[in-house]
Amino acid sequence: MKEIHNIIQRYTKYYDIYPNGNSTFILLYLPYQPFKKFPKDHAVIDSYYLSSNKIYHLKVAIEKHLGSYNVIKPSIPYKNLFLESGIGILLKNGLISIPPFGTRVVLEAIEINQPIEIDRNQNNRLYSKEQQDKEMANCEACLRCIFSCPSKALSQSDFHFEKCIRFLMDDPYKNHETLVSLKANFLGCEICQNVCPHNKDIEKIDVPNALLKELNIEKLIENSEKGKTALEPLASFIGQNYNRPLRINKLAQIAKEIACENLKKS
Repeated sequence: MKEIHNIIQRYTKYYDIYPNGNSTFILLYLPYQPFKKFPKDHAVIDSYYLSSNKIYHLKVAIEKHLGSYNVIKPSIPYKNLFLESGIGILLKNGLISIPPFGTRVVLEAIEINQPIEIDRNQNNRLYSKEQQDKEMANCEACLRCIFSCPSKALSQSDFHFEKCIRFLMDDPYKNHETLVSLKANFLGCEICQNVCPHNKDIEKIDVPNALLKELNIEKLIENSEKGKTALEPLASFIGQNYNRPLRINKLAQIAKEIACENLKKS
């Protein structure tokens, strides 16, 4: 079954093939690097969103070449697949770490609804359950993410997703005051990742100029008021699923409010 490997390798080297019961899963992951500091008059976005958009299109392209196979929507959560397959390690902040990239990876999966005898990608390091548990024990002894989380979404006993800034951003109208008080980014939060030892060797990169152009706060507000068409340049970076003018406008207004407060204090 080298055919499947050949198809995937046209698009990426970051993958594995994981037979599981009556299905065969193609696991895709894409490493990314966080952005450096944004200019003061710009809305801050995590580079995660760009890589998430990229890996989605990689998945779609690969699926088109798998027409002779019964491809279905994955029936198992991505995190479970990356743990069960041994590729990843679950950390206290609820994220998967794939050394040497740490948690700076985005995940995707394709399920073929049939068992296939096929070799796995030998370029991946696989972790046993014992090794995964050891890494979690090290993680639980660290606690940097717990102490750093501004919304207290992390505790020694659990990850409280409803407190996570990323979750709060899903409804910026309801959570306006909370997001302002937490000085949230325009999109995303990487505070727990920034302090995680698994990510200590990952260098930051410059924000692409074309993206910065779209993230000027005043321009962002103006474009979101015009509608989806005006937001297309931004959507080309972060994906059409985020091209929601009302939500973007509210998040941009929150970013402006935070920027004004910061300016008063400086």
